[in-house]
Amino acid sequence: MTVFCTYCSKDKNQSSISMPAIDLYSSNRIKSTYKAAQHLGLTFCILSGKYGLVDAEQNIKHYDHLLIQEEVNDHAKLVSKQIHHKNITSMVFFQTPTVIDINNKAYIDCIKLATDISNIQLALIEITIPE
Repeated sequence: MTVFCTYCSKDKNQSSISMPAIDLYSSNRIKSTYKAAQHLGLTFCILSGKYGLVDAEQNIKHYDHLLIQEEVNDHAKLVSKQIHHKNITSMVFFQTPTVIDINNKAYIDCIKLATDISNIQLALIEITIPE
């Protein structure tokens, strides 16, 4: 199964209740990637710095955690297990260029390592959609 994926966003709904991930994140990049996946009939997930790969409709609670470089190896192992569990065979990962947002470098490194560990195909797509 091919999935569209992008990384999470610090801008979130501030509610304390659990809600679908697509409703939690306040990001045009995430919403646009989700709509593109729906249009093509593909599965969509979000790479969370806390939870790993999160399905759009998966209920999660608000959190505040930026994935940092020192966490990449351990987080990639978690994401690799999730890739296997979700039967993902290839991934298209949408990212803002690191010259625009350096904070996404750890997420890019994580998804590269996780897909390498899982031995699946990864396509990295740079996009510039205002948050």
